[in-house]
Amino acid sequence: MTGVDQVDTGAAPELTVIVVSYNTRALTLACLDTLFANTHRTQMRVVVLDNASADGSAEAVRARFPQVECIASAENLGFARANNQVAAAAQTPWLLLLNPDTETHPDAIDNLLAFAKAHPRAGIVGGRTVFPDGSLNPASCWRRIGVWSLLTQITGLSRRFPNSGLFNYEGIGGWRRDSVREVDIVVGCFLMISTALWRRLGGFDLRYFMYGEDADLCLRARALG
Repeated sequence: MTGVDQVDTGAAPELTVIVVSYNTRALTLACLDTLFANTHRTQMRVVVLDNASADGSAEAVRARFPQVECIASAENLGFARANNQVAAAAQTPWLLLLNPDTETHPDAIDNLLAFAKAHPRAGIVGGRTVFPDGSLNPASCWRRIGVWSLLTQITGLSRRFPNSGLFNYEGIGGWRRDSVREVDIVVGCFLMISTALWRRLGGFDLRYFMYGEDADLCLRARALG
C-alpha cells in the first residue's frame, strides 16, 4: 500500500476524517501520507479544509491526493468553525478530528474506531500521542481544571513534579497513556466522536476561534453522561 492508496471494498465509508490546515503544506501532506498508508480496515471519507493558506496547501493536497475532498476557504474560519462546517455535511456514523501536524502510526485509526464501537458510552475517544523522537506527548488528554490544579500551577508544583498524580492533577501526571481510562478532556488533535453525539452537542461552540473548544465539547459531553 502506498501513501496515496486505500483498499476500496465498495463499502460505504463509516468515518469522516477532518483535517483543518493553515499554512502547513508539508505537514499536511505528511499527515495524509501516513493516514492512508497506515489505515487498512477503515473506509474513510477524508476532508481537508484549508483556512486561506498562503503556502499553496490546497493546491498541493489536490494534486497529490485526488481522493481527498479539499475545501479552500477564502478566509480563515478558525478551528471550531472549520470543523463545524465539514461535520455538518458528514454522512458517516463517526468523525475523526486530526491535526495537520499529526502523523498516524500503523493501524492507529483502525484500532481507535474499533475501540469506539466497542465502547459507545465513551462518546468521545482519543489515543496516545508521541513526539517525533518517540517520547510521550502527554497533551493528548487532561482532567478538567479545578481549584487544586490551579493552585499547583500557580505555585509551580505541577511543573516541578510533572510525573506526580497529586501535584500534576490536571495533566494526569505519571500516567503513560498506555492503558484505558476515563478522562475529562480529549484534545482535538486526535479526537473521535460519534456523529450523532457531535450533532446532539451542536459541534464546537463558535465563541472559541482556536483553543479551548475541545475542552468545552468534552465537558458538555460529560454533562450528558
